[in-house]
Amino acid sequence: MYFCRVHVRRTDKLIREAKYFSIEEYMTKVDEYYNLIEIKTNITKRRVYIATDDFQVITEAKKKYPHYDIFYNENIPKIPKTNPIHSNDNILDVILDIHILFHSNFIVCTLSSNLCRLAYALMQISYVDASTKCVSLNFLYVYTQQNHNKCRVILNHKAQTTDEIDLVIGDIVDIIQYNLNGFSLGTNLRTKKKEQLHSILVIVTSRYAWQPIE
Repeated sequence: MYFCRVHVRRTDKLIREAKYFSIEEYMTKVDEYYNLIEIKTNITKRRVYIATDDFQVITEAKKKYPHYDIFYNENIPKIPKTNPIHSNDNILDVILDIHILFHSNFIVCTLSSNLCRLAYALMQISYVDASTKCVSLNFLYVYTQQNHNKCRVILNHKAQTTDEIDLVIGDIVDIIQYNLNGFSLGTNLRTKKKEQLHSILVIVTSRYAWQPIE
């Protein structure tokens, strides 16, 4: 049985960190997944589990996607609460969502969410390589409080718009965010300007700890 899971984080996440994504943007990825499966396998009913902190997401999904069997945690607050996952009453529901998410054939989420990153990390238990089992609408996988992602420029580039930065071969760029559209947001450490750049213009630089050879 094929089962897709979706994690939609709203409430306080939108206030502080994340961009709003509509339910259509999540379900487009779910449709793409099932369309690919149906090339080789006959699926009688498409199923999706939606983990969210906003019950309006469930209401909207049921209305717009009646051809799906939609499952969800019935303890979702009918009125969204700010920062609900940090209360004792909700911790078991959060654990349940994580458990259901990582026992999945495919996850659609935003990897800016700690919960989604945890579910994706736990998927590695079930798969040799789960990199194709999860799609994020915003960030790539990151570690919380990770070091800056410094990359080296490999091609000269003159900004075509005010939203881009000039690049010279050898420049070091501190990548702040991968936008998943061919562009990244970063700061050129030479010019100190922060804007978008083409992701293919840079490569990751590696630093190795020196070890004496005896």
